[in-house]
Amino acid sequence: GNVKIYDNGKFQAGDSNDLQIYHDGSNSYVANTTGTLLLQSSSTATVKGTTVQFENAAGTEVLLKAVQDGAVELYHNNVKKLDTGADRVNVAGHIFITDGSRLYISNGFGNGHANIRNEAANTAGNMVFNTRTAGGSDTSRAMFTTDGHFIPYANDTYDLGSSSQRWRNIYTNDLQLSNEGKTNDVD
Repeated sequence: GNVKIYDNGKFQAGDSNDLQIYHDGSNSYVANTTGTLLLQSSSTATVKGTTVQFENAAGTEVLLKAVQDGAVELYHNNVKKLDTGADRVNVAGHIFITDGSRLYISNGFGNGHANIRNEAANTAGNMVFNTRTAGGSDTSRAMFTTDGHFIPYANDTYDLGSSSQRWRNIYTNDLQLSNEGKTNDVD
């Protein structure tokens, strides 16, 4: 039969009432006060429950699914939007990073990494490329401006190519050069 516990009454388990299940008149709670709250599927010899799944009340939409030895999946309106793989995270749709946050790309060693950020100085969306040496701080190197220009972040500081790593061809409608205070070799 059913056991009825009225609003604000609690089902409690554990020596110190570590697990509490109750309804306060507005919301329902499963509260864990000690250790970790674990939701586990059955895995007996005859029943192989290898998935924990959250659905809407009608059971017609998946919200979240965690598969043993497999993916963790997030859904929006019953459509899978994110899932994990052995070596990646798969996203269906867009990734939207807000509040001037950065997209970090790590090489897996220490804290040496690169990142891409939105220049938050104004309401425009300049895309800035940064690098960081291990133990160092971020250094802005180049930027795509909102009007489509690709510019170095600091004047007269960075090269495009090197003496041993050259760009093959440069195609341009106009070439403007300034060598004030410098000498150039052209062959």
